[in-house]
Amino acid sequence: MQPFVQIESFAHSEPVSVHAYVDDWEGPLEDDGADAVTHNWFETGVRMGPWSYSYVQRYDWELKATRDAAKLYHQVKNKIELVPGTTYDLEVRGYHNRSQGLRIAYAQQAGDWSIEPGLSLLSGQALINGRIKGNATALDDNEYGYDAAIRYFYDKDRLFDRRVDGPSGEGLSLDLLLRYRPGERWLLSLQARDLYGFLRWHDTPITEALATSDVREFDEDGYVRFRPTLTGREFNQGYTQRLHPHGLLLAKWSMRPDTRLGAQLRLTEVRQYPGLLAEHDFASGLQADVQLLANPFALGAGLRWQGFRLGVLSDRLKFEDAQLLQLELGWTMPL
Repeated sequence: MQPFVQIESFAHSEPVSVHAYVDDWEGPLEDDGADAVTHNWFETGVRMGPWSYSYVQRYDWELKATRDAAKLYHQVKNKIELVPGTTYDLEVRGYHNRSQGLRIAYAQQAGDWSIEPGLSLLSGQALINGRIKGNATALDDNEYGYDAAIRYFYDKDRLFDRRVDGPSGEGLSLDLLLRYRPGERWLLSLQARDLYGFLRWHDTPITEALATSDVREFDEDGYVRFRPTLTGREFNQGYTQRLHPHGLLLAKWSMRPDTRLGAQLRLTEVRQYPGLLAEHDFASGLQADVQLLANPFALGAGLRWQGFRLGVLSDRLKFEDAQLLQLELGWTMPL
C-alpha cells in the first residue's frame, strides 16, 4: 500500500495579473487579451497494486471575453476616467465549478503501452455557466450606459445580487493517463481530465433577461452605480453542466541515460500552451527539470527526490505580478 498526495494548480490571466484577477482587478491592465483560465486539483489516497483509491477536490474557472469587456470592467473597478462617446462591444462567456468526491483508478501495462483510466464520483459545491452579450457607451468621464442579453446559471448571483439558495449537484468525471514507448529512447504520454464529465444540479438559479442601465446613482466619489432594470425572468430548475476537458501532451527523448529533452502541449478550451523541457538525474537520486513555455513566455523548474515532487513555473519573478502561474506539489511513499 502506497499513500500519496498530489496538488496541481495552473492559472493564466490575460488582462491583469492572477493576483489582481482575484483581488477585484486592482492593478494595471496588460497590453492585450481578455481571457482567463485556472484548473486546480487536490488528491490524496492510496495505491494498492494496480488500483488506486483517493479523495479529490477540484476548482475550475474558464472565461472568454472581448477586449472591450475587460477594458471597461478594469476602468470601472479602478475608477479610471472614461472617454465620452467611446463604445464597448461586450461579450463574456463564463464557466466555473467547484466539486469534491471519490476517485478510483486502475493501471495496466501491456508491452510498450501503459494505461490508467480513472472515475471520479463528484459532489458539486459551486457553479457558473453562462453568457453576457451587449454593448456600452461612455456618457461622461465617470458615467456610462449599457444594455445586454444575459443567460446564466449560478449558485450565487454575482451580477444582480439576487438572494438564492445554492443548488446541490452530483456527477462524474472520466480521466486517463496514457503512456507509450515507440522506441528505446522515446516516451509519449497523455494526461487528460474530464474526457467525459458532468454535474447534474438540482433547483439551479437561472437568469434569462435583457439588462439595461436605466436606473443609476452615484457614489461618494461621483462614479456611477447601477440598479439594473431586468426584462425577462429569474427562476430555478434542474441543469446539467458539462465539465470542460483539459490535459497535457508530452514527448520525451533520452539523449543520454541520465538526461532527457522534451516538448509539451497543455490543452484547455480557452487556449493551448506549447512548451519545452529538460530533465537530468543526479547520482544522489535527485532529479531536476526546467520548463519553458513559448506563448506566453514563462520559465519554471522542478525537483523530484524519494517520492517528493515540487515544481514552479511563472512568467514573472515576482509572483504577485505573474499572469501565468503553475504550481506542483506531490508525495508518494516509496515502495
